[in-house]
Amino acid sequence: MQQCSDAPCVRTCPFGANYYDENGLVRTDPNKCVGCNYCIASCPYDARWSHPDSGLPMKCIGEGCMKLIENGEQPACVKACPAGARAFGDINDPNSLIAQRIRQSKTETLMPQKGTRPNFFVVV
Repeated sequence: MQQCSDAPCVRTCPFGANYYDENGLVRTDPNKCVGCNYCIASCPYDARWSHPDSGLPMKCIGEGCMKLIENGEQPACVKACPAGARAFGDINDPNSLIAQRIRQSKTETLMPQKGTRPNFFVVV
């Protein structure tokens, strides 16, 4: 689940529909979104897509996963990964599982040259 600290999708939205929530996650307000899909075009990670019925842009984390997180659970992709290879959490909390994994492993972010300050780490 790609999340950026300097997300192009937030900057390019002419209607202010894309924003950072209180946890720093990039979200979309469907009441402000007109479906121009500039955010989809501006994402260098192809992490956004257009919903087939509504035409509105979508991305991880969706409403289902947000409910899981609000209930103290992990997002669906983390829960479903049979190898336990995925982790989600606050990378700024040194006691969180994700911060520990990043600290203990050699990791890279995807396309750091894009200047998005990505928060998706891959163990290499």
